Amino acid sequence: MSRLLSSTAAKVVALLAVIAIVVGAVWFFTARTKTITAYFPSTRGVYEDDTVRVLGVRVGSISDIATEDGKSKVTMEVDRDVAIPADANALLVAQSLVAERFIQLTPAFTGGEEMPDGGTIPVERTAVPVEWDGVKDQLMKLSSALGPEEGEQTGPMSDFVDSADAMFDGNGAEIRDALNEVSQTMSLLSDGRENLFTTLKNLQLFVTALSQSEDQIVSFGGRLASVSQVLGDQTADIDAALRDLDLAVMDINRFLENHGDRVTTGVDKLGRATEVVRDRRAELEGVLHVGPTAMSNFYNIYRPYQGVLTGVLAMNQMANPTNFICGAIAGLANNTAESDAQLCAEYMGPLFNSLTSNYPYGAVTPPITPTAEPHQIWDSQKPGTRTPPGVQPVSDRPDPLVNVVNRGDNLTDTLLVTGGA
Repeated sequence: MSRLLSSTAAKVVALLAVIAIVVGAVWFFTARTKTITAYFPSTRGVYEDDTVRVLGVRVGSISDIATEDGKSKVTMEVDRDVAIPADANALLVAQSLVAERFIQLTPAFTGGEEMPDGGTIPVERTAVPVEWDGVKDQLMKLSSALGPEEGEQTGPMSDFVDSADAMFDGNGAEIRDALNEVSQTMSLLSDGRENLFTTLKNLQLFVTALSQSEDQIVSFGGRLASVSQVLGDQTADIDAALRDLDLAVMDINRFLENHGDRVTTGVDKLGRATEVVRDRRAELEGVLHVGPTAMSNFYNIYRPYQGVLTGVLAMNQMANPTNFICGAIAGLANNTAESDAQLCAEYMGPLFNSLTSNYPYGAVTPPITPTAEPHQIWDSQKPGTRTPPGVQPVSDRPDPLVNVVNRGDNLTDTLLVTGGA
């Protein structure tokens, strides 16, 4: 019975310990942040886990977005050690048309009352960016205002364009003279600024010049009206261009919604690859600097006709292997290194000295038969020609006695190719 009670007590204690650990973990992670709720007119383009910033620095994230009484309720988790003013504003920021949006808490805390955990920012202290639809509507209103009224063919803008066109057409010289006269008049006004009477006289010249240019000024006003008329006539084209632009923006938005994660992943991988290349810049420079020379040297040591590599294997320290090997033992960081080096030189020195060589032999000769170079190949028949009638065509099979290696007693005999008798 006592064993049963002990087992039950142990299970209860273990269960209480697990509950305490779970509660402690939840308290630890939740105690690091505080909750702030903000109400926005709309939250288009912002989603859960998007960032919350203060002065552009991330201080938290969005944990939940819900609708409440026709408004968007956004719940944010902000680092507890970041102080937020009690009267802070929440702004929904869009850095560009397609960039990720985030919530900016402003102003930064400089003193005073702090917003407590569970604080609320009302809709009066929140703001959202102007959407493209609103910009488009304003452009449509502007286009309608500049265009013709219902039942009319011309509007203010088209009349302005027509008037400007009529004024400038064929009147370039007159307008130039008028501008020159105005320029001269202004120069006179500047020169006579210290003399009131001279200024008044120059002003009279200016007025006279304007009077003489009355026709040009009236013509200019008419041309401005013609410009308005042209713009009014192009209202349909402007509307079509705006609609096409709206469709393009919608396509871009759909693409980012469908493939935003892939684009982000691709850019992230590209950034990591670029970082690796940047970190290995010195190694890449060394390979690009030494590689071509090494490949050229390897090509130069190969002799295709003999089928051999003619380079010499040069190994350092082979002229005195005793000092090389025993000296390496002496360089070990232990108490017996010096005595071990002396024993190495005493017992192994004669063997190492027998291996002394400035350039140790290391020839490599894979083939045992000569190999023809390209200029040594002769074709028995030119490509594209036919064998004349009555002539036996040349067989592609080699003579059985050709290319037989005569394995003689010396190296020269092994390289000779014997033909048929």
